[in-house]
Amino acid sequence: EALLRGITGVARYAAEQQRVLDGLLARLDSAVRGVTPEEPRPALGDRLLASALNGVGLTERDARWYYDFQHSLFELPQLLARSMKGLAEPAPAGIFHLSLAKQEPLEHLNGLALPELPAVLALRAASEATVEEHRQALDTFLGELDAHGLTELDPGHWRRVHLAFDPDTFDGPGDTYGYTRGTVLNLEGGAFLVFPDDWYQFVREYGPHEVKGKHYGAAYHDPSGRFETPAPYTPVSEEPFVPEPARAPGWVAAFRAELAERGPVPWRPEPAEEFSRLTGVTPTTARLVLAGMPQTDDKRASVPSATLKVI
Repeated sequence: EALLRGITGVARYAAEQQRVLDGLLARLDSAVRGVTPEEPRPALGDRLLASALNGVGLTERDARWYYDFQHSLFELPQLLARSMKGLAEPAPAGIFHLSLAKQEPLEHLNGLALPELPAVLALRAASEATVEEHRQALDTFLGELDAHGLTELDPGHWRRVHLAFDPDTFDGPGDTYGYTRGTVLNLEGGAFLVFPDDWYQFVREYGPHEVKGKHYGAAYHDPSGRFETPAPYTPVSEEPFVPEPARAPGWVAAFRAELAERGPVPWRPEPAEEFSRLTGVTPTTARLVLAGMPQTDDKRASVPSATLKVI
């Protein structure tokens, strides 16, 4: 086992050095051809973006856990896009995902909400009840998702899977234990598994499961559509992850252009009154729902006063 760990470590180091050389060669090639690389978009701080997202289950922590000198939330699109494009180094064959490094973006943001995330961002950004600082952050993050191809996911390329892992029969590299944490198990050809952080699990590790072993849930991306279960896991079940498209292609770019030109949609009380009548919730709850439930997941923060003034 020690030998396997050593070989794995050397392989990872060699792969990292190869990525550095590949990046250097790409920059030299661009310079020779006179191609100007695209400037990276300024990253949003975690505290600002977490506050803007808070209230719809995307983040599970109070604002005090986030700092604006960190950018983990904003880095989620880049993390997933690298894996989708096959740019991330595949993990050693047969490795258990808890042997892999923790991915900070998945610790702070519910990656399993990816199919709904663009619509949530658009709803919040378009509402007059959203404070301006948060609106700008939501619009910027929506643009980042769109730039990385994550606003129009292909339903045929994604599944939500339930996997079992039996430590007693494991003979692969790495360990068989570890704390549950968000990570990405990269496979070949742009296929990968996203294992959510402990906050966002949808499968209990231990329980009355029929299949022996520890159990985990993940989002599985496979552009080939085969969704073959990698070792050392046993498939338990799978289900759709991405719904069929309900909006026209390019809707995010069109929405952002309209928002920039016209500004947010003016608040009107009639829809909230109708929502209250149809659902039986209180008028106050109805107004908060239509405003996007801002800050309602943070027990230490109040709904912004600017939002309350509007609604």
